Amino acid sequence: MNQRHRIISVAISLVLYWCAWRSLPGVIDSYPFLTRYAWQYRLLLAIAAALALIGAIGDARVSRTTLFLRLMVLYLVGYTTGSTIAVPLLLALASIQESGFRQGLGWAAGIILGTLGVTLLTIVPDRLVFGVLMSGPGPADRLVLLGSATAAGALALGFRRARRQEERWRDAVERLDLAVSRLAEANLGYQGYAQELRGTSIAEERRRISREIHDSVGYSLTNIRVMLEAAVIRQKDHPDETVRLIEQSMDEAGLCLEQTRQAMRQLRGREVPVPSGPSAIQRLVRAFEEVTGIRVNAEYGNVPVVWPLAVEKAVYRLVQEGMTNAFRHGMATEIIIYLWQDEDALRLSVRDNGRGSGEVKEGIGIAGMRERVEALGGEVAVGPRPDGFEVRAWLPLPDQGGHHGAAHPAG
Repeated sequence: MNQRHRIISVAISLVLYWCAWRSLPGVIDSYPFLTRYAWQYRLLLAIAAALALIGAIGDARVSRTTLFLRLMVLYLVGYTTGSTIAVPLLLALASIQESGFRQGLGWAAGIILGTLGVTLLTIVPDRLVFGVLMSGPGPADRLVLLGSATAAGALALGFRRARRQEERWRDAVERLDLAVSRLAEANLGYQGYAQELRGTSIAEERRRISREIHDSVGYSLTNIRVMLEAAVIRQKDHPDETVRLIEQSMDEAGLCLEQTRQAMRQLRGREVPVPSGPSAIQRLVRAFEEVTGIRVNAEYGNVPVVWPLAVEKAVYRLVQEGMTNAFRHGMATEIIIYLWQDEDALRLSVRDNGRGSGEVKEGIGIAGMRERVEALGGEVAVGPRPDGFEVRAWLPLPDQGGHHGAAHPAG
């Protein structure tokens, strides 16, 4: 229970006790012998008000204890005030409304039933009060008292049930926010890992190239230079030797060229694959499933393994935004992703079985998706389905000479 509800609850109780205080003179005028006990009545009402304040300060258990003590005040005041129903009704309403505000559904129902039971004890037809026989309230007054208390109890239980549902929704929203935060962290971590892996791969390839050039190409070039220098020195005195040295230099150059080609082939074979295209989407889907627990089925159809970089980024963000919205807003338990190539374009569909919305309000996420796709000449459509929600997109694929973005190898 938040602080605002506590303040409202105790304020209502204090107003009701103040009304009961103001009603006491009329009750005493109806029964003059009660004049000598006026101060006891006021003391009991003051105690009830003090208990209400203590209950507001304490937790639900303290509030529960004060409510049980106030049932005693209800009985003492209600039973001894004869046929007047105003005071016991006001005291009963104070206990009933606090039960709805402060207690769990089970305790609230128990306290409200207890309040109704004590109220029944205060409206017996005839009672002996301080040695004087007093008549109880008439049938009409008893009906009004019980009807009002019962209606208030039903309203209090309905309010408590509504608050319980609100608390559940708030907890669900907090869990969603936490899961979305974790998903975002996982996604950022994946992106950082991919960038780090790409940078590490580049650095390693540079070191490998340096070693290969030093070990093979550098050695061969050194030999060729030595043989050519010797040929220059001997060209006048030993022309035959010069021809032999030049031929050896040519052979060494051919060997150097072949070693260079072999080194390039080995380096290409050692490249560390970086996820891209369908591989990057699949990795995103698996991370999403692990974080949220939602089942995601992804079908890639006839899509190519190499995409232009701009198209890949757009598809990645579309899938990411579609899954996040299905989780956070649609409360989905299953997501289906279709991705296929239609002639010279990619088509994407992200469907979920969550709660659809009759009117789609584009937030920052949807607006960002639309801007990113339209910048590539594509289209985006979002909207509810009979069994959930769907994000659809169409993105043109540029030809070999297109400039939408550079493609890089698939993982």
